[in-house]
Amino acid sequence: MFKFLNKSKSETVNLNIPSRVVIRVVVLVILAFTALAALRQAQHALRLIFTSFFLALALNAPVHWIAQHLPGKRRGSRVAGTAISFLVVIALLSGFLLSVVPPLVRQTTSFITNAPALIQEAQNPNSTLGRYVDKYNLQDQVDKLSSQVKDRAGDIGGTAITSVTKFLGSVFAVLTILVLTFMMLIEGPAWIRLFRDLIPDDHHARADRLARDMYGVVKGYVNGQVVLAVIASCMLLPGLLLLHISYPAALVVV
Repeated sequence: MFKFLNKSKSETVNLNIPSRVVIRVVVLVILAFTALAALRQAQHALRLIFTSFFLALALNAPVHWIAQHLPGKRRGSRVAGTAISFLVVIALLSGFLLSVVPPLVRQTTSFITNAPALIQEAQNPNSTLGRYVDKYNLQDQVDKLSSQVKDRAGDIGGTAITSVTKFLGSVFAVLTILVLTFMMLIEGPAWIRLFRDLIPDDHHARADRLARDMYGVVKGYVNGQVVLAVIASCMLLPGLLLLHISYPAALVVV
C-alpha cells in the first residue's frame, strides 16, 4: 500500500497493489531473463536456421523454374528440382574451395618456413630489409612479430588442433545449412499452405499480397548480395592471376 499526500487539499490517496500483481511481474521478469539466456545459448543454432531460411528464399525461384522444365514424368517435381539445384551449388562451392584452399595452404606453409629468416634479415641493419626497417622506425613492430612467431612456433601443436577444430566446425555448419535449406525448399509449399489455413478466409488476399512483397524484398536483397560477391570476385581475379604470374614465389599474408 502506498500513500500520497496532496498538500493543497490535505487528502491522502491510498494505492493498493494486490499480491498477485507483484507475483505476475516477478514471474514475467524471470521468464524474460530465462528467454534471453535461452536465446543466447541457442544463437549458433538460430544463426544456422536463419541462414538456411534466406538461402532457401534465394534458391526458391531457380528450384521452381527447374522443376517446371524437367522432362517427362519428373515435370513439376520439387524434389528433383531441389536436387539439381543443390548439385550445382555444391559443384560451385567445391570448385571455389579447390581453387582457394591449396594455394592458401602452400603460401601459409611457405611463410611459416621463411618467417625466421625474414625476421632475422629485418633485424640485420646491414641488409636491405633492415635498412628499410631503420629508415621508417619499424623495429618495435619487427620485435613484436618476432615474439609472436616464437610463441606460435612453441605452441604449434595446440595451434594445429585449434585450426583443425575450427575447420571441422565450419564444415559441420555448412553441411547443416545445406540440409536445412534442402528440407525448407521441399517442405516450404506445405508450410505455406498450413499457415494460410490458419488465417481467416477474408484475410487471404491481404496475407498473400503481404507475403509476396516480403518475399520479393528478401529475395532481392539476397540476390543482390550474391551479385555483388560475383562482381567483386571477377574484379579481384585478374589481379591475383597477374600477381601469381609475375611473382610465383610471392607470400600472401592474411
